[in-house]
Amino acid sequence: MKTVEYRRKTMSENDSNQEMNQQSDEISLTEIIEVIWRYKKLIVILPVVLAVIAYAVSQFLTPSYSSTSKVYLGNFGNEMYTSAGSAQEVIMSNDLLNDVINNLDLSYDRPTSLRGSVSIESLSESSMLEITANHENPERAQEIANGVVEQFLAKAEPAYEERQAIVEELYNTTLENYEQTSDSLDRNKEALTAIEENEDLSETERDLSRSRLIDYVEMDESQLNELDQQLQDQKLELKNLHGPEVFEQATLPQSPDSPNPSLNTAIAFVIGAITAVGLAFVREFFKNNPIRRVN
Repeated sequence: MKTVEYRRKTMSENDSNQEMNQQSDEISLTEIIEVIWRYKKLIVILPVVLAVIAYAVSQFLTPSYSSTSKVYLGNFGNEMYTSAGSAQEVIMSNDLLNDVINNLDLSYDRPTSLRGSVSIESLSESSMLEITANHENPERAQEIANGVVEQFLAKAEPAYEERQAIVEELYNTTLENYEQTSDSLDRNKEALTAIEENEDLSETERDLSRSRLIDYVEMDESQLNELDQQLQDQKLELKNLHGPEVFEQATLPQSPDSPNPSLNTAIAFVIGAITAVGLAFVREFFKNNPIRRVN
């Protein structure tokens, strides 16, 4: 009996605690609503004021336009120009940026100034770079993006042509060796036929000559097979050899990237609302819990 009474008492206490917690939650929510309502002017005015200020400031900021071009690096084996990391170093070098400044007659006095307005991104899993130029003038942004790519191609093109010339020369040399070996094979086969038809030779002389010429024929045939494989590989390399080229030219931007008045206004409004609510609860806390000074 005592156990049953104890359980009933425990259950009753638990129910009572749950009711108190529920009332506490309801009171807390009610208090929150009351605080927000009490400081409703602050919560409304502060976000609006900050939003208006942000919008007004955005109107006076100098607009910035961006234009992007894409360049394919190629696969001609020179890592300085075909490796994304090395190519970025070349593009951002003082020599290349100086050439861009001089060709476009830009107002930048140093390459470092132009470097700050140019950004490069390596597109994943491809030999391609995305070059973006920023400027307050949309035409200048487009010219800089295309000008950087143009100067990079001017530096990389000789390296590609050099590699192409090497492969072509190697192919021509292999082709010449192939033709010479083919002629040698024909001559040896003709000589072998002539020996078989020559009745003045003794059997021993015929056997020795035949054996020697058969060795020559086999050597020529083996070498021809190797040279033919080399020719196929070199021809394929020439076919697949690609130099740097413009994949996508920069276009004239139609609208500035920054400032964005709408976005700035929205952000300022949200920050103002959060700040106003925070101030309301801080003031309410110190109002209900005044700081006591100790003399």
